[in-house]
Amino acid sequence: RSPHVVFEELRMIVKKEEESQKLVRQKARLSVHQNAHTIGAANKMEEDVDEDVEDEDAEVFEQVRHEMDSGFAQLAITLLVTCWMAIIYILLVYSTLIRESMGSSAEKKILQ
Repeated sequence: RSPHVVFEELRMIVKKEEESQKLVRQKARLSVHQNAHTIGAANKMEEDVDEDVEDEDAEVFEQVRHEMDSGFAQLAITLLVTCWMAIIYILLVYSTLIRESMGSSAEKKILQ
């Protein structure tokens, strides 16, 4: 073979190798881009999940706080009603005792 033909064959081999390297670099760039996109999407999903969990936590906390507030209100009303009932009972007993003591002193005056 002539040197010219060998040179042409070598040039074609180098050209094919350059094209092959170019394709490898393009695939690598595409892979990096896809990985970055995948990582970005995963980070976005993680942020969304975190926000959802925070929203749910806040919602549950608000519900618990509301139920505790209503429970305390019910307890306060129950205590208030119980205190008023005790006061009324004490007044009834006291007034009955006063009436009985007045009645007995009136009876003593009549008997004397």
